[in-house]
Amino acid sequence: MKKSLVILTPAANLQAANLLGTAFGLGEQNFTVPLGPAESDSTEPEITHYGMLHQASLPDFRETLYQAQEGNLPPVEWAEYGVTEEQVQAVIDALIMDVAEETYAHPSQHFNAVLAENSLVQVDA
Repeated sequence: MKKSLVILTPAANLQAANLLGTAFGLGEQNFTVPLGPAESDSTEPEITHYGMLHQASLPDFRETLYQAQEGNLPPVEWAEYGVTEEQVQAVIDALIMDVAEETYAHPSQHFNAVLAENSLVQVDA
């Protein structure tokens, strides 16, 4: 069964989070949606997070992420990516993940629901 998976990463972790996407087989540029606080007094949009929506969330990929959140990283030669296991775990720990257990009429509805839950909005960068 296909499920919708939304993942958000702090902007400070963008490069490392995309590196993890590469290591996990998703490609190099996964977090492409700039996000900022829903409530902001600033006229310049502040980008605090980046997000991704994975519409065909595969069970193996989800399980890998769940295991990583529990501290069980996959057997990857992290040094080949220029990071340590501790750095990888810190990036994993900072991720916000949500798997849609219900069907949305459009995948963007899931993404927007997760943004609302985390007081974030898409920023036009």
